[in-house]
Amino acid sequence: MASKVEKNYLINMMLMVIGFACIVTGIGLALKPGFLMPFLVAIKFKSLHEWTGYILTVLLGVHLLMHSEWIKSMTSKMFSSKKTVT
Repeated sequence: MASKVEKNYLINMMLMVIGFACIVTGIGLALKPGFLMPFLVAIKFKSLHEWTGYILTVLLGVHLLMHSEWIKSMTSKMFSSKKTVT
């Protein structure tokens, strides 16, 4: 079984790769470069962008669940502190 650190690393790497793919496909869809359009249509670029978005959403949910204790702790510290957080 993978350790907590290894699981965190794996989720972060998947977030990075899938996030990058989602960003690149989104930019490609927005710019619609004419010389690449036949290739983009052939590989179903829009579908690829949608699926990377779905996968990214799931991975982000898992990432947030894995860090929920840290999020709770930091939120409570921020709201209980009299100093302003900058």
